[in-house]
Amino acid sequence: KTVVTSYPSRIEETKGCSSNSIEHDIELFRIRKLFSKLKMVKKYFTENMLRSCRELRNSVIFSAFGDLHSDAAIELNLPGKKYYCAIEFETSDKALDRYREKLDDYYSRSEIDLIIYICTSQRLLNLIRKVDQEYSQDRRSKLYFCLLKEVFKNPSEMSFHSPSGSTLVLK
Repeated sequence: KTVVTSYPSRIEETKGCSSNSIEHDIELFRIRKLFSKLKMVKKYFTENMLRSCRELRNSVIFSAFGDLHSDAAIELNLPGKKYYCAIEFETSDKALDRYREKLDDYYSRSEIDLIIYICTSQRLLNLIRKVDQEYSQDRRSKLYFCLLKEVFKNPSEMSFHSPSGSTLVLK
């Protein structure tokens, strides 16, 4: 089963796809394979697709994900509603201001319904959760999170948690 149901027909040449971390990209590939098997996930686009495919760059919805350099974007079909979600995979600490900037960008984009952070450590997860609490004091949080090891424990039913304690279960 392929998740990308309408793969963009043409990838334009860009300055090239580069990566600062091969390990980061390998884990993102493994994460993509898991998400691709979930029935609720109807589309999955990598960062390179979001930034290099003309159809996605010109899309009313998916251009926002490319603009914000999301690691990936998915379309979720949940009962009664479609959600557009950013996937962020964090492996190392960044400055607190960098997380603030990233979350501020996500909260300012109405096209993005949810942000799913997958982190390699509890420390990173707690840091991102803390920053999100600043942005969600007077509005509903867009954030759901999980540790990488938890994603691989039960790949047919992944659970992500919000700072308020609600759970998003993807099957």
